[in-house]
Amino acid sequence: MIVQLSISHDLSRWLGMDLPRLMRRGSDVIGAQRIANTEDVVSWQCHLITSSQSHSPYHTVVAVQPVSHYALLIPYLHRPTQDQFAGDLIYRWGNELMHRMVDTRAIQQSDVVTVAEQFKTSPRSIEWYLNSDQDLLERASSTEQWRDGYLDAFELNYLEEDHAIDVGAHINSQSVTKDGMQDDDSAVVGFVNDGLYRFANGLCTRLFKNTIEGNYPYPWTEAPPCEVIQEPVEEGGAELFSIDHLSTK
Repeated sequence: MIVQLSISHDLSRWLGMDLPRLMRRGSDVIGAQRIANTEDVVSWQCHLITSSQSHSPYHTVVAVQPVSHYALLIPYLHRPTQDQFAGDLIYRWGNELMHRMVDTRAIQQSDVVTVAEQFKTSPRSIEWYLNSDQDLLERASSTEQWRDGYLDAFELNYLEEDHAIDVGAHINSQSVTKDGMQDDDSAVVGFVNDGLYRFANGLCTRLFKNTIEGNYPYPWTEAPPCEVIQEPVEEGGAELFSIDHLSTK
């Protein structure tokens, strides 16, 4: 699996990184490409939100996943190294994914160890690019008002990690705007479905076409994953998967 990090100009300058610009074959636009998740690639558009107080050392990095538009808010009281930032993002991604899967009943609590192990041991390489996906950058920038509202409401000067998780949970629970159109689903839906496909192998009790039995289908196809209807079974667990919305079996 490739983790592709699309870094905005503001974040690149803050981190002191000299990165290659993202280019696509057949496109003359350099450094402003749309990013996407594929079967083997997970992408994040990363952007820096500075403090509203001048000369403040407190910063927040926002990472937004394409398609789902799920946002991670990572607060900093110092400037991390490139490796530290990558580690922080992957840790937060995995941590929030486990919680969202359990919260939505996509997996049972007893399955968390299995998912966590697959997330931890999944081979991954990280690719860094100077790039700004404008649609995702707008999503990242819009989190600033939510952050500032939270700070004002609780009379805080900066976000700590638990505060950032709270703000992110509220943002991600809202319906999202994609390509100028309102989507009825929250960002959590796509985030969880993507995670089920990648890190919940062997846990799916439903059967989908072109998918190994026990695994979840790739969710980002043009047509929704096609389920193979089997003989009725007794209802038991809370097996969840829908490209449109999470619904109980």
